[in-house]
Amino acid sequence: MTEKGFKCIAGNHDSAVVTGDVLGFNPYAAEAISINKRLIDDESRTWLRRLPTRLKLTVEGVRVAVFHGSPRDPLNEYVFPMEARYLATEFLRLTDADLLILGHTHVPYIQRSGPRLMVNPGSVGQPRDSDPKASYMIIDVEDGDVEIDHRRVEYDIDEVASRIRRQGLPDVLAVRLYYGR
Repeated sequence: MTEKGFKCIAGNHDSAVVTGDVLGFNPYAAEAISINKRLIDDESRTWLRRLPTRLKLTVEGVRVAVFHGSPRDPLNEYVFPMEARYLATEFLRLTDADLLILGHTHVPYIQRSGPRLMVNPGSVGQPRDSDPKASYMIIDVEDGDVEIDHRRVEYDIDEVASRIRRQGLPDVLAVRLYYGR
C-alpha cells in the first residue's frame, strides 16, 4: 500500500479480518469478514494489523480524539445519537478532547457539550439512518475554532450492490444500501 499520510484507526471489521474473531457479529457480517479475509493480500493484512484503536492529536490548538466505538470500548461500543446526548460530557472529559470523533453506528450526529464537540460523521459506504446517501463531515479547524459541515451525497448504489454480489457477499448487504439500514 502506498503511504498517503492519512491518519487511520481500526474498526471492528478491520480487527476481525485480521484476527478471525467474529464473536458478537451477526451471521451476515461474520460471513462477509470470512470472505474479506480471503480477498485481501498480505500487505493489506499487515497494514490493518498495525492500525491503532485510538488516535489523539492537536490541530491548530484543538485537542482531537478519534475512536471507532468509544473511549470505553474503542472497537465495539455503539454510541447512537440518544446516548451521545448523555455521554458527550463524560467522554470529552475522559479523553481531554475538544473534539471527539466516533464511528461504528454509521449514524451521523453532532453533540455539543459547552464549547466542545462529540461527532459521528455517519458512513460513506453503509449509512444506517434510513437515508441511503453517503454521509460524511468536513471538519475545518482554524485558530482553535471548529466548524463542521455534515454532507450527504448520492452515489451509484446499483454499482456498489452489484460489486457486493460479484464478491459473493451476502445479498442482504447489497439490499440494505437502498434503504440506508
